[in-house]
Amino acid sequence: FDWVATDKWSVFGTFERLWSISNVPTFLGPGLDTNYTSPNTSWRVVFNATYVPSPTWVVNFVAATDTWNQGQLSPSLAANVNGSAEGLPQSLLNQFSAPTLPDVNVENYSSLGYDRRLIYLQHSDDFQINLSKRLSRHLLKFGFQLQIQQMNDNDQSPATFSFNRGLTSGPTAATDSSVTGNGFASLLLGTMSGATAQNNIAPAAQKRYF
Repeated sequence: FDWVATDKWSVFGTFERLWSISNVPTFLGPGLDTNYTSPNTSWRVVFNATYVPSPTWVVNFVAATDTWNQGQLSPSLAANVNGSAEGLPQSLLNQFSAPTLPDVNVENYSSLGYDRRLIYLQHSDDFQINLSKRLSRHLLKFGFQLQIQQMNDNDQSPATFSFNRGLTSGPTAATDSSVTGNGFASLLLGTMSGATAQNNIAPAAQKRYF
């Protein structure tokens, strides 16, 4: 909006809202695909007021606030499945940092799942006062600005299980093999070649600038 209240006061303001959500199809089954839903939403409000007390003075006030949300959400969240669908005990699932389906990497086969749950939030507030003074042949400008920036970063993944050809290779099982064995057979036997579990911090920070 843009409003001239009097010959000394004028007001201007805007509001912006952005919706951006990338949904993904299901190919392999509920929660098993390696793609993810990506919501990215934001909004912003700006308010500007100008006061002209005299022909030589101009005072301007600015206030703004905005928020941006970024997300990468495992398809298992929408499908409402977690590691219990893979036969993992609840006592183990309780130790994971995210309630998503763990990734399963099988040598020479497509990976199963995308386990990340990212919720990243940025927020900022901006306040300004600007003054202008005409003094003879000179124009003086001065003012003050305060900016507050806030951030929350919650980036969690439960676990990744890897299976290679080694423990199903022959005639003698080995750590790995490029000739015999099958990664999917190792998966069926439950003989992992390795596993990792993450427990990232979820930082929240605020900074002020003058």
